Amino acid sequence: MLFGAIALLANAASAFAAIQVTQPSKDLWWINNSLNTLAWSGSAPPADFVVMLSNPDTKLLTTDSAVGSIAYTYMTSLTILPVQWNPGPGYVIKLVNPLNGTEVYAESEAFEIKPEGSTYPTAGVTSAAGTLAATGSSAANATAPSAAATSTKTGGAMANAVPAVAAVAVAGAAYILA
Repeated sequence: MLFGAIALLANAASAFAAIQVTQPSKDLWWINNSLNTLAWSGSAPPADFVVMLSNPDTKLLTTDSAVGSIAYTYMTSLTILPVQWNPGPGYVIKLVNPLNGTEVYAESEAFEIKPEGSTYPTAGVTSAAGTLAATGSSAANATAPSAAATSTKTGGAMANAVPAVAAVAVAGAAYILA
């Protein structure tokens, strides 16, 4: 009985430790229409995920918006290319299952998107291992943005792999897999 309880607690602890968003955060905000860093820690599972931007204030973001294509857990960070969002508080990054957008693997703490021209915090900024680009008429109001991702990860098991490119439609958004 005790062994079963310990095993159950160990499984629960490993599930919480699988992946955590470390940036952005309340102290590491993003700036509108600028290069921004998304960083996470942890390991697979999940092996991959889609990055979604969310805000409960529909005046700032009408619906969850895909920030990019499928990202891989081993990358640990990405640079988000400039996108026009509505500056304000309460934004959250969600790392979701690529095949089921309602399955959220991890969420950032709430953070602010500051107006274009603002300055970044001076401490704690993580350099990015890849790049995500979101496009659309306005990322803040687009319901189906398209995106592309590139990884600059060097070494590791996938270092010499030739990327295969395929287009996949998930929840009305187009993604490019590389």
